[in-house]
Amino acid sequence: MSKTIEGHLLVGRLKPEEKECVRELTRNLVAPKNIMTMLKGRNPDSKTNMKQIYNARQRFKTDVRGELSELQHLLKCCETNKYFHKCRTIGDSTTIQDIFWAHPESIKLFNTFPTVLMMDSTYKTNKYKMPLFEIVSVTSTEESYNVGFAYIPNEKEDNFVWALETCKSLLITKETFPKVIVTDRDKSLMNVVAKVFPNSTALVCRVHVYKNVKAKLKALCNAKEQKIDQLLKTLKLQWNSIIDSTSEESYTTAVVEFRKVFENFPNFVKYVETTVLDPVKEKFVSAWTNSVMHIGNTTTNRVESQHGALKQYLTNCKGDLVKGWEAMNQMIPNQLTKIKTSFGQSTTAVEHYFKNHFLYNKLVYNISRQALHFIRGEEIRSRDCGRNRKKCGCVIKKTYGLPCACLIALKIEKKLPIRLDEIDDVVDGEVDCLQEFNVIQVDTKGAKKRGKSAECNSSTTRSPSYWEYMDERFPDSQASQSKSSKPKRKTAQIGNLSPNVLTCRSIKYMEYMPLFMHSYIEDIIDVKGDGHCGFRVAAECFNTSIKYMEYMPLFMH
Repeated sequence: MSKTIEGHLLVGRLKPEEKECVRELTRNLVAPKNIMTMLKGRNPDSKTNMKQIYNARQRFKTDVRGELSELQHLLKCCETNKYFHKCRTIGDSTTIQDIFWAHPESIKLFNTFPTVLMMDSTYKTNKYKMPLFEIVSVTSTEESYNVGFAYIPNEKEDNFVWALETCKSLLITKETFPKVIVTDRDKSLMNVVAKVFPNSTALVCRVHVYKNVKAKLKALCNAKEQKIDQLLKTLKLQWNSIIDSTSEESYTTAVVEFRKVFENFPNFVKYVETTVLDPVKEKFVSAWTNSVMHIGNTTTNRVESQHGALKQYLTNCKGDLVKGWEAMNQMIPNQLTKIKTSFGQSTTAVEHYFKNHFLYNKLVYNISRQALHFIRGEEIRSRDCGRNRKKCGCVIKKTYGLPCACLIALKIEKKLPIRLDEIDDVVDGEVDCLQEFNVIQVDTKGAKKRGKSAECNSSTTRSPSYWEYMDERFPDSQASQSKSSKPKRKTAQIGNLSPNVLTCRSIKYMEYMPLFMHSYIEDIIDVKGDGHCGFRVAAECFNTSIKYMEYMPLFMH
């Protein structure tokens, strides 16, 4: 053996500056092997080995926690960083059963953007195998944020009631209760949502529903040795026609067609109708969901995305609850910075198309850029549907609170801008939130030897669900999907926050109107004064002034 000094404790001990480097990198969740690489890069002559890195990390963690137990240290971390936190004990004992916490800035966001909540549990986040219940919402700039986290021992109604009641207590007023709540088909969670938020509309994740239907078809096809690929393509087309039905009549037609296509699989049709469509069709089919303000959220994809983001900070599932909190405490400030950046872009930059267009003069710098793009899409639609409300459908007005195509057609015809009071608070609330959004402060913070365990035991990847198992057993032959080509984004121009002043436009009979109403009046129509003027006015509102007689029986009753 060659005579080297590597391995000698005295020679390989860490210098004070190296110890500080190990502490800083440990606080930022850097892996020991990467810490070793950095130390070697700074000092190639260093004789430090991995064992000394592990010892230094363990000493640092022990010094931080001191004599406190795990839960005592967790509560201290929450109090030090001003988190809202609440615990529930088992009966009259001091044993903690459930624990909930929320970042103080997330609470501000929740009270500003509470319209939609999405919630789901994730697993493999701690060594106790406790499910982590995450509640997620979305801002007007379409950025996701975590409302709160709850470690619960079981996914039973009692646990969900406690978690949702705690989440509900974060809202300042009843007027800000969520309008829509999206979950998967967890029966316990669905029951609890209806109890805790009775006035909110509950939706079921479309993705989960389709995956389960697809898995059921695969299982039945295997028994009959049918060509799976062609059936899956047919299923996708038929299923999309069902969930995208815009009316109950079109939904009925789509279901009849579905029965006809899969008439050779009566058990499958029976499963879909009795298990999926009949019980919860109102919670995921467009004919019903298009009447509630879900602002484009009909799946729990945002929650799944936050699950993945958190697990990038966790790295493994062998940590305790304090490690989980530390990962969240590092993830949330980055999340909030991204949200704050999107607010700043909406209030300081505008794309060229919207800059000098009369339709958007009162909106630019006051609503999110994403909302402007939605309105732009409706402007394009208005060229086809015009002021015809039936053709327009007014879906975006119901689901996003934005002006729909028929209203925009009227605005264009009258050369009038869209007013701010015609935009729902859901999409123009970021300015108020930005004013109360303080500077984000990033607060960053031995066991017995065990035999080598398999790598999958420490992975944060959840266990496969039923439909994933079926996909693995019967893989699709053509799984590749073509990427949609994205149009080039127009460059943005920096400008001041004051919108362009509109030139005054003369309107007949305007001088007879009270002065305070002038800024709200778009047009004045003088109907024929023949004793039926009230009916003529109502008919004029529906753009059917010729058939005003049809409205007389309606108003008389």
